[in-house]
Amino acid sequence: MAVIALGGLATVPGLLAQPPAFACDSQLTACQLMEQQQSQEDAAQRQLDGIEASIQNAQARANAIAGLIGSLQAQVAAQQRAIQATEARIQATEREIRLSGAELMRVRAQLAIRQQLLDQRVAAMDDQGPFGSLQIVVGSTSFTQFVNRTLTIYDVIGAEQRLIGQIQQQRSQVQGLQAQLQAERAQETALLARQQEQEQQLDGDLATQQQALSSEQQLEAQLQAQGSEVRSRIASLASEIASLAVQYQQQLQAWLAQQAAQVRPARAAAAAVGSGGGPVLAPLFSWVPPGGYPDPFPFGQCTWWAAYNHRVTWWGNATDWYANAAAQGVPESQTPKVGAIAVWRASPGYSIYGHVAIVVAVNRDGSFVVSEMNYLGLGIIDQRVAWPDWRLEGFID
Repeated sequence: MAVIALGGLATVPGLLAQPPAFACDSQLTACQLMEQQQSQEDAAQRQLDGIEASIQNAQARANAIAGLIGSLQAQVAAQQRAIQATEARIQATEREIRLSGAELMRVRAQLAIRQQLLDQRVAAMDDQGPFGSLQIVVGSTSFTQFVNRTLTIYDVIGAEQRLIGQIQQQRSQVQGLQAQLQAERAQETALLARQQEQEQQLDGDLATQQQALSSEQQLEAQLQAQGSEVRSRIASLASEIASLAVQYQQQLQAWLAQQAAQVRPARAAAAAVGSGGGPVLAPLFSWVPPGGYPDPFPFGQCTWWAAYNHRVTWWGNATDWYANAAAQGVPESQTPKVGAIAVWRASPGYSIYGHVAIVVAVNRDGSFVVSEMNYLGLGIIDQRVAWPDWRLEGFID
């Protein structure tokens, strides 16, 4: 990890005078608390995003249901108008049926009277018998008068019979009209029953959709309330994060002051090592030259110890080493080997500048042992067992 100078003081990577959001040194308590609060804020924001998406979906469904309700209301109104028209036709038909019934009664009465008169005349002639005919003959002054009287009698009877026939025909017409009207009334009544059934179905559909709209509106109201609650929580978390950022700056300044006393001796030790005036650190492997490989990195950092024990021809912070070595064609892999450089990307536990270490052993369970500097503190060399995880970029062979 490269050293960054802040105000003349050196510190490990990951400690900045103004730490960016979601990037601070997790060794400081305020940073840990701030990361926890930021994690909660992220979760709350995701929850809010989900709520707002649900609100939009509820609004879309409510709008669709409202449109359907409008269509159903128009259908109900049209159906009601159709029912009113059918009822009016039924009432008109029933009036015509009553009128035709009255007309039929009148025709029947007229027919009965005419038939009775005709029967009476025929009966009267039958009662007179031969004497009636004899009177016609005796009373006639001439044969012509006799013939005329006889024809007159038959004309009267024929006229009555024709009138009766006309009345009977009129009766038949009225009866036919009445039967037709009754058939029309039956059809209209059946149509009215179907229309009323359709109206009931439309009313049921309309009630169902109105209930669905009410449910969507209630859901939207609940989601709005939840959204308001989550927004308040996000605002509270943001306020706590801002307060923790202030605490972090205070802890950072205190840490920088503490490190100042350690950095100066470390620089002096580095100068002594470089000039041959002090003790030389022993390399990790026999193939490493005495005094290590040429090392341009600041003493005390993880990058210095890695470059001391492995030839490094690239530059950059630890998190950049894997890409920078690949750019020079240096072999790399995802399998640990003794002597290889393990590279961790910028991530929790390894600051925003990453970390590098030298693999000194590989275990059968998949873990590996590394030698490293500045994992426990500036200039401190330690060994630990590491496991592959998402933070590990790979190994530079």
